[in-house]
Amino acid sequence: MVADSGGTEDSAASYLPVNLPQPIQVDRDADGKPTGVWLRGRRRPIVAVRSLWRVDDRWWREVRVSRLYLSLLLEDGMVLTVFIDLLTGEWFRQSYD
Repeated sequence: MVADSGGTEDSAASYLPVNLPQPIQVDRDADGKPTGVWLRGRRRPIVAVRSLWRVDDRWWREVRVSRLYLSLLLEDGMVLTVFIDLLTGEWFRQSYD
C-alpha cells in the first residue's frame, strides 16, 4: 500500500515547466548574421548556420509567438539551437536536455 502524500492532484507545484528557453547574447555582423554566442561568460565563434526555420503560432491569441530558430555549429564542434523572438528582438538558447 502507498502512503498518502497529503498533496492534491491539481496542486500547482505538481506541474513544473521543463526545457524553458534561456536568454543568450548573440553577436552579429553589420548584416545581422550571427557571428558568436556567449556561453558561461565566454564568446564562442559560430562556424556555420546548419539550418533555420520560422515558427508563427498563436496568431489568433493576445500573446502570439513569432520566432526564427537557428541550429548553429560552433568552432569547437558544439551544435546549439537558438532563436530570436521576432516580436521583442530578444535571443534565447533552446535547451533539449
